[in-house]
Amino acid sequence: MDVVIVGGGLAGLTAAYRLADAGRQVILLERGDAPGSKNVTGGRIYVEPIRRFIPELIDQAPFERHVVKEIITLLDEDASVQVEFSDGRWRKPPYMSYTVLRAKFDAWFSEKVMEKGAFVIPKRRVDDLLWENGRIAGCWRGGKKFRHTS
Repeated sequence: MDVVIVGGGLAGLTAAYRLADAGRQVILLERGDAPGSKNVTGGRIYVEPIRRFIPELIDQAPFERHVVKEIITLLDEDASVQVEFSDGRWRKPPYMSYTVLRAKFDAWFSEKVMEKGAFVIPKRRVDDLLWENGRIAGCWRGGKKFRHTS
């Protein structure tokens, strides 16, 4: 293996996708039953920061809906004020952001990572990194050392 990635969130999956696409042999270790299985909520995903890393996937992704306005609420103990902002450009592609259910999105993205040739291995918690001579040489899992051998 060229690379071992710890964690199957958006950053880990994106790294695994890009590295596998570049021909690297990649293993991604995820402590949950599958990437996204621990996510119990949704949220908002801004696509411009990730569009340059996975442009071919943005139009296929299982987003819920694109965001067309923002409402910001400021609160204190006794009062509140809201500011609403919308922009006509947000209603036309390319959309700036979407609502997303992360469990659904991460599971889908994991499939795309595996299609690129990376190995996604669930139920593998990493407790710590194993450092030797200022470099990462492996990891600790369940009290045992797992070391890179060349």
